[in-house]
Amino acid sequence: MSYNLLKRRIFLIHALFWCVYFSFFLYQISFSRHGPERGLLALMLDAGFHVLAMMTIAYVNYFYFFPRFLAHKNIWRYLLEFVLPFWASATWSMGIHTPWSFCTTAGLRFIW
Repeated sequence: MSYNLLKRRIFLIHALFWCVYFSFFLYQISFSRHGPERGLLALMLDAGFHVLAMMTIAYVNYFYFFPRFLAHKNIWRYLLEFVLPFWASATWSMGIHTPWSFCTTAGLRFIW
């Protein structure tokens, strides 16, 4: 298999995974029984924000933090470099209540 074809196949597998992940999360938040009924745009923004946040966390961890962990073999350093900043950013972003971020708080609650 050529290198170009392999790269396209890997990209397609990743894209399909995130599309399925998006659909599961959209399904979960669209049939929520609490709170007022929300429109499709708000649901799509909420699910899109959640998937984008999860993609960022997953790929930064995979390409930056995890190779550093494998190089140093120090679990405490890894936890301090990855888990602590993630926890702090999630806590900080849950405290923001602007109209757009209020629309995406279900995604943050799901992460938290």
